[in-house]
Amino acid sequence: MRGTRIAPAGARAANPAFDVTPHDLVTAIVTERRVIRPDLGERP
Repeated sequence: MRGTRIAPAGARAANPAFDVTPHDLVTAIVTERRVIRPDLGERP
């Protein structure tokens, strides 16, 4: 990361810190307050 090693040399793992689910597989967004269903016309 910006020239700084963050894993041991030779490590072969990828662990993203964010969700990498393809957008076409997401049917709802779950938050602390509610579930938002864009397919039903709901907006955040």
